[in-house]
Amino acid sequence: MRTKVALMVVCCAALFGACKEEKNKSAPAPASSLAAAAPETPQSAPTSAPTHHGQQPTAVKAALAGEVLESMNAAGYTYLKIKAAGGERWAAVRKTTVNKGDRVAIVGATVMRNFKSKTLKRTFPTIVFGQLAKPGALAKGGANKLATAHAKVSEGQAKFDKPLKPASSANGRTIAQIYAQRAKLAKKKIAVRGKVTKVNRGILGKNWLHLQDGTGEKGSHDLTVTSQGVANVGDIVVAVGTIVVDKNFGAGYKYPVLLEDATLRKD
Repeated sequence: MRTKVALMVVCCAALFGACKEEKNKSAPAPASSLAAAAPETPQSAPTSAPTHHGQQPTAVKAALAGEVLESMNAAGYTYLKIKAAGGERWAAVRKTTVNKGDRVAIVGATVMRNFKSKTLKRTFPTIVFGQLAKPGALAKGGANKLATAHAKVSEGQAKFDKPLKPASSANGRTIAQIYAQRAKLAKKKIAVRGKVTKVNRGILGKNWLHLQDGTGEKGSHDLTVTSQGVANVGDIVVAVGTIVVDKNFGAGYKYPVLLEDATLRKD
């Protein structure tokens, strides 16, 4: 009789323990425990972007491209106000040197909403974090990329007290002469001195510059130059390259004359 009672006690104890364990498995963890286990920053945030708790990024595939209206450096990043096709947008990349008037393209982009910058003491309703496109990064689908990332030549003319002197070499020409003699100069090496009025970097694997020298009429006063060299808006440079005429990139981008693959020397 005592043996039967002992067996019943053992069975009840085992059954009670199993029920208790099952209850613990099905019970939800306390909210405080979940909060402690959760990561502080969104795991999907890009490694190039500083993250803040509670800010959910949304990945996008399209690159943001346009003209730089404003730039500022803070906490290892360069913040860029960009005039894009859809309006003015803010972007941030690893600290770099970008000038007002430059045209840039942001790749590997991720959108952050209501981003708070403690260093700048401001909140950006929407900002794109990514990297500046490297030379050649936009080469695929070149015509379409050129259409979205490279502005057509401005109709405005820079002001000069007097026209700049042509480059002091046998092949030196003014911009007006290049347009007037473009058929004769095609495929020839030409030198031109001019003032940089616009810079578009890293498009189709090259940097694109617009030069003016105070010569030429509307439509023949601005020469587009492609180069691996760099210069800033306002610089006076001597560019030496090959004249190419009637270059058609598609998407409405046709140039009556280009100075391609030029070397640049500040004058």
